[in-house]
Amino acid sequence: MSRYNDIDLSKWQEYTDINTDSLWIINRRDNSGAHSGSYHGNFVPQIPHQLFSRYTKKGDWILDPFAGSGTSLIEAQRMGRNSIGIDIQDSVVKEAQERIVAEKNRNVGPNYILATVQKLILIYY
Repeated sequence: MSRYNDIDLSKWQEYTDINTDSLWIINRRDNSGAHSGSYHGNFVPQIPHQLFSRYTKKGDWILDPFAGSGTSLIEAQRMGRNSIGIDIQDSVVKEAQERIVAEKNRNVGPNYILATVQKLILIYY
């Protein structure tokens, strides 16, 4: 059976960035780099980080059909995942693009696609 993440299950207790409890207590929102909590529908970056760690590997593609300010896409980029983000507002997609480009913690080679429902805005930045 092929692996669906990069986690070595024999060393699961050694991972400091993965919450192994059934309840994720997040004391403070990660506002580092391009992450910002100013967008009205924004959620904490630690949530996509936990999910991407568990269910994806480096180089995999992640789809966020409600990209908003780009939190998931920024986190995907930090973790070496490719991502596709879709939102219904051009202005929101442009703001997400600016955040992704401004991200200082860029891993080598991740790609992303941003689009509105009406048209494709940016391919493979």
